[in-house]
Amino acid sequence: MTTLRRQIDTFVDHLGVERGLSRNTVEAYHRDLRRYEAFCSVRGLTDIADVTLADLEAFSVALSQGDPPLSVASVTRALVAVRSLHRFTTAEERLASDPAAELTV
Repeated sequence: MTTLRRQIDTFVDHLGVERGLSRNTVEAYHRDLRRYEAFCSVRGLTDIADVTLADLEAFSVALSQGDPPLSVASVTRALVAVRSLHRFTTAEERLASDPAAELTV
């Protein structure tokens, strides 16, 4: 079991330390991923392995139709962060398959 929160923390550390992204970029990713974690938590998803493409699509809709709705650019940025998290988690062999691979941004 790989909790979503633990995987987000590991990924954010990876962005800052191994990839050397700027502090502002890392903070933006972290902010978007915390929003994603909150969405998943409401749906009862705490293990990243339980997230499906349908959950990711619902997150996209929630972002664009929320209160207030996010701009297209903000939704795209958040979905890029989520896709990157899932890609990283799959590459680190913590996920058998990447449900975000087919998510359109």
